[in-house]
Amino acid sequence: METIPTLLRSAVNLINSQRSSEALTILQSILILDPNNENALCLSGNCLANLKRYPEAIDSYNRALKINQNNSSTWNYGGVALFELGRYSEAFEAFNRALVISPNDTTIKNNRDLASKSLNEQNIKQSNESLALEWNKKGLDHFNQKNYAEATKSFNQAFRLNPNNTVFKSNRDLSQKELEKSKSKPSQFSPFIALFMVIVIGAFIFGIANHPAGQSLPSTPAISASLASIVPDSSADQKISLASGSISLGPDHETAISTSKAIDYSNPVVKNFANSHVTNANSGSYREFGVNQISDIWDAIRPPHWTYVGDAHDFNYFTSASDTITNGLSGNCEDFAVLNAALVESIGGSSRVITACPPNGGECHAYAEAFISDNYSDLQSTTDYLRNRYGERIRYYHKYTDSLGNTGYWLNLDWQANYPGGPFFQDDGTYKIFYPNGAYDVITNSGSTVVISQASTRSLSRLQMGL
Repeated sequence: METIPTLLRSAVNLINSQRSSEALTILQSILILDPNNENALCLSGNCLANLKRYPEAIDSYNRALKINQNNSSTWNYGGVALFELGRYSEAFEAFNRALVISPNDTTIKNNRDLASKSLNEQNIKQSNESLALEWNKKGLDHFNQKNYAEATKSFNQAFRLNPNNTVFKSNRDLSQKELEKSKSKPSQFSPFIALFMVIVIGAFIFGIANHPAGQSLPSTPAISASLASIVPDSSADQKISLASGSISLGPDHETAISTSKAIDYSNPVVKNFANSHVTNANSGSYREFGVNQISDIWDAIRPPHWTYVGDAHDFNYFTSASDTITNGLSGNCEDFAVLNAALVESIGGSSRVITACPPNGGECHAYAEAFISDNYSDLQSTTDYLRNRYGERIRYYHKYTDSLGNTGYWLNLDWQANYPGGPFFQDDGTYKIFYPNGAYDVITNSGSTVVISQASTRSLSRLQMGL
């Protein structure tokens, strides 16, 4: 009769020869003889994972971890199985546990980074889907009230957040047709249309509720086998289950919603403030003189007009732009960014709020950006105008490409930059973007998105954007 070590070596050879089913049979025979054999449990998990039987693999890794929680390979393999099931939050935690034991293992580091990226993308997708449903519901309410203009806008927002959803597109197109009809002649609302839309939306929501997560997952190479070293562990009786927990929308989603509500650009207080601070010299449409008007507004709210007041410890209050104006232009950097973004939106521009943290710890920061153009060549006239107005030749923009492949250039409006388009806040390589409609994104490798534009020798006193 073969000994357990001999059987283990045979199983390893079979796994490395991509014969996981045969290896699993041998390992199961070992576990009949020794149910607590850590090596057999871990290798069984590898076989099950290679056979894409991930829930069973996780159970086998859990049993191994109950025996020895100090084996980084088991944590790593468990993380891979969780990743393949789309359970990125739990996978991230498993890879973190592995790195505590083996902090210099580059494979585990790469796995954790991939899990972190996938988790962020998953959270953003879930957030956008939730927001899209909210906009779609608003559109249906407007449609039932025969307010086809607002209905079309709402359905379009839903479609922008989830462009793969044909229901949102159909609703938008139908609303657009009704809007065109209402402009040409009075039309009676059809109850059949409302009934159709209610049925379609209900079917869609039912489909979302019953749609399994993680169906489109990145592929991962098959797990190769190695014998685990058994290390005595005094806490072996404390089982930490890899299979527990669930994925929530998380704090970024909550921040996105709070920021969106705070950017109340349609509030009359915000609109009136913006109108009163655009100078007569820069009167005209935003399309023609947007950067001029952005500069007028920025000059009106920047220090020394702004009084800095921080939030209480461990308390982050999102002050609306209208309240900030009513309070006499006071608050923290986030309040300034929200106000700045709302004012840009109120005069017809597009804005967003950026949050970032410094490389070596310390206080994080927020600032606003304004959309300038989707064409790099258009930045030159903006840079030339700002140079003439503020005196510096270099201007800084963020280049951003959304999920649909659309690229745009965004002007830095940070108060710390001392002028629009000044140098960016030095972040730790990651920054988060929050939009007025509640959408958000997380950008890594932030240095690659910075675009520098240098002014030419010509002088502009009144910029015409010509977008």
